[in-house]
Amino acid sequence: MRCWRFRFLALGLSVVLGASATATEFNLDFETDPADLEVEFHGTSEWRGSDGFDDSGYLSVTDALNGQRGSIVFPDLANGESLKAFRITADLRVGGGTSSPADGFSFNFARPGDPVLDDGEGWASSPTNEANLPEEGTTTGLAIGFDEWYSGGRDVIGMSIRIDNELVDQAAFPKLNGTVDDDQSLQTVLEDGITGVFDDELQDQMGWARLEMELCANNLTVSYKGREVFNRTVEYAPSPGQLVFGGRTGDANSYHHIDNISIATNEDVGAGCVIIPRAQIDSDSEPGVIGKRVIDGSKSNLMFGPEQDGAPGWSARMIDPEGETIDNHTYAEELLDDLDGVTASYDFIDLGGGGGTFPDTQPYPTGISDESQEDFAVRAEAKVTIPAGSWTIGFATDDGGQLTIPGVEFGDSQANDSVDAEQIRFEGNRGHAWTVGSFELDAPLETTITASMHERGGGDSFEIAVLNDSVVEDASPATGWELLGNGTFGWEVTHTGTPLVSGDIDGEVRIGLDIQFDVNGDTNEADQIVLENPNANIYTTKLDVDGQTFFIAPTGAIASGDSFRIIDADVITGTPIITSDDGRNWVFDAATGNVCVDSCAGGVAGDYNGNGMRDAGDLDLQAAAIGGNDAQFDLNGDGSVNFADRQQWLEGLSNTFIGDWNFDGQFNSSDFVAVFTTAKYETGAAATFAEGDSNGDGLFNSSDFVVAFTGGGYEGGARAGGLQVVPE
Repeated sequence: MRCWRFRFLALGLSVVLGASATATEFNLDFETDPADLEVEFHGTSEWRGSDGFDDSGYLSVTDALNGQRGSIVFPDLANGESLKAFRITADLRVGGGTSSPADGFSFNFARPGDPVLDDGEGWASSPTNEANLPEEGTTTGLAIGFDEWYSGGRDVIGMSIRIDNELVDQAAFPKLNGTVDDDQSLQTVLEDGITGVFDDELQDQMGWARLEMELCANNLTVSYKGREVFNRTVEYAPSPGQLVFGGRTGDANSYHHIDNISIATNEDVGAGCVIIPRAQIDSDSEPGVIGKRVIDGSKSNLMFGPEQDGAPGWSARMIDPEGETIDNHTYAEELLDDLDGVTASYDFIDLGGGGGTFPDTQPYPTGISDESQEDFAVRAEAKVTIPAGSWTIGFATDDGGQLTIPGVEFGDSQANDSVDAEQIRFEGNRGHAWTVGSFELDAPLETTITASMHERGGGDSFEIAVLNDSVVEDASPATGWELLGNGTFGWEVTHTGTPLVSGDIDGEVRIGLDIQFDVNGDTNEADQIVLENPNANIYTTKLDVDGQTFFIAPTGAIASGDSFRIIDADVITGTPIITSDDGRNWVFDAATGNVCVDSCAGGVAGDYNGNGMRDAGDLDLQAAAIGGNDAQFDLNGDGSVNFADRQQWLEGLSNTFIGDWNFDGQFNSSDFVAVFTTAKYETGAAATFAEGDSNGDGLFNSSDFVVAFTGGGYEGGARAGGLQVVPE
């Protein structure tokens, strides 16, 4: 692979970022050879000195030739500082190749460590799990994709937003080879339908279209050809980054050319850009509007009951033969016939190492849910009763597969290699794609379904879906398709197997931004994060919120003791950071998912950090309140927060000693080992309770020994009843 490196020296760029950041706007028109730029060109990409916008120079990622792949990596324009807002504009020349252009390109602002920054490879995967595609964008930072080829599933011909490898939004541009003014086409030809063989004359029939993208206050706006394609809230955590372009062609092609790049950062983005990096619960609503954010968790600790006939759903068996290369489905079925493998029960067949058409993807029978497995096969079986009517059923696989229903006769079909009327089949290897077939039943039919898939390498997936109509198309929930399970459209789907009786659904809240929760004291409503539970009789939801900042934005009448549920999960782990700018003391109760003013009714007394128990962190919050009159910390009710309240917290509530620095319920030599290890004694450095601050003055010195030994209990063991971190 060819790689050119240019030094970035002669542009006079000044980027100084911080609390009062200013930055000089950065412009490149490529009139001259960018030999003084520290820019890397990979693959087919290069600079050209003419035939650009107004016959200037330009950057070429690919030409309208088959089999091209290129990327361009710019230096860090901000010298390692975080960018909280930026505006990027450029002129693009796209199309002019085959009648169905391909494959696409992307505009990216990649974070440090992105694999693309090393060698121009390591791009995101498509919605159908095809890996390392430049048109999908980088796996970190912000990526704007221009996808000219439909790859199946949720993919569209059009533009996309990807943030930190999450596909956030897509917008369709369905017209192929439209003019430079046609805002329904990605291409920029001067007359509709211009295509041809790559040469200078064809290039002269191409125009340039303006791309504008601005990120400000966590709102992303993207316009192309004067059309506002996206205008929405996004969750973008500020960081350093580098501008990256990438694109490719295949057996079809398209020009991917760039000129006149302009970049402005932070305050130079323009007037009215107030940089407040805070995520809203409902990204489609304005702040102050109550909404809900649903998190999809992963299933674990699944427990199955005794084997029974007629258990709802499917039985699936997976084989992973060592040393075999499974490159066609006939061989996969031979192996499935000969080998035992691992068996599991499923409500639906939606298995994969990531991606697919439907969102509820489950691990394979081995419990693995990533792309680490290769050369394996899965067979899914069920007894079914199919209602009379018109039906279309399909399977999606990466790679091949088949689906057989004795007693039906498939009529119309797509991507079907089978000559058997009772079967639809894809024999070879492919990315995630659908094979479907339609059939008619005059009366209900009791029969079986046997479906199977094989995986050669790379991404993998297996889905089975049905539509209550005779329509041959790719399955999609947007067009009425549903995963096939017991009860779907009146079907009975059962198997002989072990029914699921219990399990956990694990989720976590990890957003690099403060999350704003709007709470309304007049309606008692609040924004919520919900860990979705598909069956509360079986699953326990467990949500980790540790370290995430929750910003509480109240409206209406709010009083001490008011409570609002902001987290909906059965079990909440970790301690979030609760902030607000309304002057009230908001606390979080992990036992209920509530945020409360001053204290939560029925909570744990003395639990100031809201993690559902008393711990040393609560003492540090109390220490910060000493000298004031905050009623939450005034445990003895004398009107002020002082050492007597600290003594009440340790001896009265927690049933331990003033000198129990390691908070194990005893005061002994192990406490001295713990505090002297911190090396803060008599240094004047700030200290916590766990670092020796017994009296709550924020320091560790001889006065702490005085109060510790005055409290007694040294080497006397635990108090009767032991340490009390929660009420008995």
